[in-house]
Amino acid sequence: MKKWSLAVPMLCLLLAPGLLMARSKKPSVPEVFARARTAYVEAVEGQQFDRDLAPEEREAIADVQDALQAWKRYRLVTQREDADVVFVVRKGRVMEPDGTGDLGNPNQSPAPGGPMGEPGVAGGPLPAQRVPAPVMGPGVTEDLLEVCTVNSNGKLSRPLWARTFEDGLSSPQVLLFRQFRDEVDKAYPIPPVNPAAGAGTRQ
Repeated sequence: MKKWSLAVPMLCLLLAPGLLMARSKKPSVPEVFARARTAYVEAVEGQQFDRDLAPEEREAIADVQDALQAWKRYRLVTQREDADVVFVVRKGRVMEPDGTGDLGNPNQSPAPGGPMGEPGVAGGPLPAQRVPAPVMGPGVTEDLLEVCTVNSNGKLSRPLWARTFEDGLSSPQVLLFRQFRDEVDKAYPIPPVNPAAGAGTRQ
């Protein structure tokens, strides 16, 4: 009995650091994604029904909207100002002969500080400040998905989550969205609904 009485406190001391580390581990995505309830989708180059928006950008918006509806975590809204989070898409495209590319959304606030991560890595974050997109293969850029919030001035915040991937916005997989969805669900899982809760007793 004495051996067991000594072993239990020792075991607790050995496990305590691991438990504390597990509790203090920071989620991989910001908490705003857990609190958010509404979402809006647009392209770097404009809104879904802008006359000059390229068809592939409009299709990317629609594919992300469909993925959001299937996820059912956020409710789609029709106005950016009503959204808790804004998904911004850009389809990969052939670069111009002089090497210039898309410089980003003019409605987005400039991001302070340096880059969020190393550009040019498939699936990695873009720089916080907009620059020509990294080139994949013979002059073809990767698809881009960013998730932002709306500032009080109506402009988008710096990206809170951003990834690029070749064909990452192509349906039916929409791999970039799936990556975001999986990260949010892992960091902030939604408790399962108990079908028995609130149900009356059958007669």
